[in-house]
Amino acid sequence: MNDTLKMEGHSTEIVPMTWGKEESNIYFNLIGLYVKNMSEMESRCEISKIYNNYFVTVNRKETTGDKELQYIIENLYSNHIPFEKPDAYVVHNNVGYAIEHFQISQYQRTHKKGDLGKIAASAKQNREKLHDDRRLNLNPSIQNLSESLKNTLSEHMRSEEVYKSNVKAENQGISDCKLIFVIEDASDQAAYVEKFDLSPRNPLLFDGIADAILSYEGKLWAVIYIGGNEKEKSIEGYTVAELKAMKENGKLLDMQKFRTMHAEDERIISKDDEAKDEHTVTIKINDRMFFRE
Repeated sequence: MNDTLKMEGHSTEIVPMTWGKEESNIYFNLIGLYVKNMSEMESRCEISKIYNNYFVTVNRKETTGDKELQYIIENLYSNHIPFEKPDAYVVHNNVGYAIEHFQISQYQRTHKKGDLGKIAASAKQNREKLHDDRRLNLNPSIQNLSESLKNTLSEHMRSEEVYKSNVKAENQGISDCKLIFVIEDASDQAAYVEKFDLSPRNPLLFDGIADAILSYEGKLWAVIYIGGNEKEKSIEGYTVAELKAMKENGKLLDMQKFRTMHAEDERIISKDDEAKDEHTVTIKINDRMFFRE
């Protein structure tokens, strides 16, 4: 048996020469291992998890005008290839796009264990370890969102060269490699509004958040933002060059004029019974308060 195996979208190539029974067994074992590894990588891929867990729509109203980035956003789910450091990549028009995903949130962060939203989720999953009922006020705010982004950007930018070099090594024919961060807002209600206007705005346009991104100009090519609620999320993004142009033209939004839709978010996790858990959200519209259990 003489044959050549090529995996579409990957550089892996196995070219067997002369085949006997032992060689055939090795061949098919390799195929099985390869498929298993790719399947496991796909299941671990944070990009795939977003699309599998939420109904994701493309926001075409408040997003990039760059044709390259538009293509990446529109085809992210179908075209991304799961990878390790970065989380995925896309090759388009002989250019590689290193795609690294991370989460941020509007919840208050703690020193060691991440934000209070993650702590609440962990307490629910491990309630048998709780000694007492756990009461948490998540203190949602845009300032928390901004600080979360700054900290996580700094952490991931340390691996910028690694992300790019790994994608180049996997796709040796590409002419260039650009870095894109996919920023997932893990807040239960990722809606940021003005006092007298409840139309949510893209947080990438807030001056404080855009400034954090612009501090990596020349290294980071673009950012994609995914945010929404517990069932649906929208996806949009901008190149760093676009954000810079908007800053220079005074088109960015004053972050201080906006607030989170959820003014307060309090959770009580019972140590004994999930049915006894409580979740109270306070929504502030103008100067009136509305409570929802």
